[in-house]
Amino acid sequence: MDEVIEFPKVKVLSEDEALDYLRREGPIESVSKFARLAGWERTRAQRMLGRWHRDGTVVLKPGGPGGKTLISVPRAVVNDLPAVRAPAQLPVPRDAQPSAQDAHPAHPVARPRSHLLGSIAAAITPASTWAMVLFLIALALGGTGIIMNARYAASLGSSEEGATVLAVVGVAIDVLAMVLPSVPVALWRRGHRTLAIVPWCLWPIIVVLSLMASAGYASVHIGDALAERSNAVTTTVNTASDIQRWRDERKTISEVRSVAEVEIQIQRERRKVDRVDRDAWDVTRGCTRLTADTMKACAPILPLRQALETARRRDRLDEDIRKAEASSAGATPVTSTDPQAETVSAIVGWLSRDTITPSPADIARLRIIGLVATPSMAGVILMLAMALVTTRRGPA
Repeated sequence: MDEVIEFPKVKVLSEDEALDYLRREGPIESVSKFARLAGWERTRAQRMLGRWHRDGTVVLKPGGPGGKTLISVPRAVVNDLPAVRAPAQLPVPRDAQPSAQDAHPAHPVARPRSHLLGSIAAAITPASTWAMVLFLIALALGGTGIIMNARYAASLGSSEEGATVLAVVGVAIDVLAMVLPSVPVALWRRGHRTLAIVPWCLWPIIVVLSLMASAGYASVHIGDALAERSNAVTTTVNTASDIQRWRDERKTISEVRSVAEVEIQIQRERRKVDRVDRDAWDVTRGCTRLTADTMKACAPILPLRQALETARRRDRLDEDIRKAEASSAGATPVTSTDPQAETVSAIVGWLSRDTITPSPADIARLRIIGLVATPSMAGVILMLAMALVTTRRGPA
């Protein structure tokens, strides 16, 4: 019967202990052997070695004996080790009596709550905090740009199908503008230096397309808002002018009798017309359509007719003034079409002592540029957030 070879039972090493053992014991000829020495599963060993390789902590050289991967630590990293360091746990012989904790390693879920909270607190660093802030800002700006471009692109479609297709194109353009700057960083860290240039060549083109769509969206909505304010300003100015004109005209009217009083007076004076010409009143329809033959008969009524028209005009002016004032009192007064542009223009001129005097139209153009360019910065901000998260860490 063949002799049964039993491998020594080892303690499950932590990440720091496994890395320390690798540094001190020198190269290991395969991933399987490293996993066995560390007491890990092969999947976990591959994942940790890949991360250490990306960080430059270890070097993986494929093509060893039997197609195995040689695992080693760069000399510069070994030289940076402290003079005094606790030795890593070496394999424990089978006849040694392991402790209860070693025999039954704790599952990650079974860790004490305090240890879990400590791990979470240790993960919260200034870099991770700033990375989260930048990520949220990039997400907000990118989402805003996607909505702007999708809505504007959809507005260009002549049918529902065309609007949907154009909206999808607009969304794709803005998503590319947001993620492309982060792709070269990832490619560069993985050693694909030449391939990392491609996204940077595509990004300016995508950004220009995104800026064009954003400019269209901002121009349409800002233009519509300013047009409404301009109409409101015009209405306010015209109403104020009409009220002033009506008041001036009202001051010139001295007639105090009401329309009814004047009409009664006219009926009383009709007898004077009948004394001159019995048919004149009916022919002239109450002395309102005069002829040369009826002028003499209607002469007593003419001043009253003029007073009646003046009284009616007075009443109409009073009514118009009352309605206009009520309308102005119930509406919010709008006295400027673009108060922001006008105020900034005045402030710049005052600060520069009239050396720089931009017009409100210039300020409006700068505002459009700012509103259009800001969402396009989401990609750069996202790249910075990812750079903070994946910052190269030194040896443990």
